Amino acid sequence: METHVDYALLNLPLESSHSQLNITNRKEATDPRTEHLEKKQNKIGIGTIIVVLLMLVIILSCTVGVLAYQMHFGNGKNQWNSECENKSSILSVRDELCITDTNATSDQKNDCKLCPLDWKLFQENCYFISTNEEIKSWKESQAFCIKMNSHLLVLENEEQKDILGKMVDKQASYWIGYYFDNNKKNWTWVTSEFCKDFQFDFKHNSEADQCVVRSNTYISDNCNSPYSWICQRKAIRFLR
Repeated sequence: METHVDYALLNLPLESSHSQLNITNRKEATDPRTEHLEKKQNKIGIGTIIVVLLMLVIILSCTVGVLAYQMHFGNGKNQWNSECENKSSILSVRDELCITDTNATSDQKNDCKLCPLDWKLFQENCYFISTNEEIKSWKESQAFCIKMNSHLLVLENEEQKDILGKMVDKQASYWIGYYFDNNKKNWTWVTSEFCKDFQFDFKHNSEADQCVVRSNTYISDNCNSPYSWICQRKAIRFLR
């Protein structure tokens, strides 16, 4: 008896290429070595960016520092040069104008006193003597002197009184800084000093005459009367 054997072909379904690619991708995605490499690359990229930013900050800081240094020390140098030039100019003017007194003592030889233009020097003070054509009231005269950083004449000693008598015009009359202060009820100088060390004598004409004028003598007169005037200020002192 003949035996008949049938063979059946077993066809197993093959996965498509797309499915195989997905499997490969999943394997790569879940591969720990790939994840480590990606993290390492990300860290390197971030580190590079940080380094570049730091370098930019350092360069910017150095640039600002150099500019600030140049501005500070450049201005300081210019200011120093300007001050030196000013001092040199002042010293040059001093040397041109200062005249050594032949009778000066050893302590006075290096002492130099200067007065503004058109002012006269005597002892420690400078004096401005107005011309005969210039006349003002006592208050107007004092206001003029104040604008010139001075005040009306204040007599301090007999020597000053005598030398001023030689400076002024003998035919003119001049307001000085002596007046009757109604608040203090006393005669005083414009520097708010009373006659203490130096006894100043003048002729008082009447109660209405409350300001003193220098003519041939010192007399009181109405403060609104128009006269010339004498201003006084301290001399500028230099040591050579």
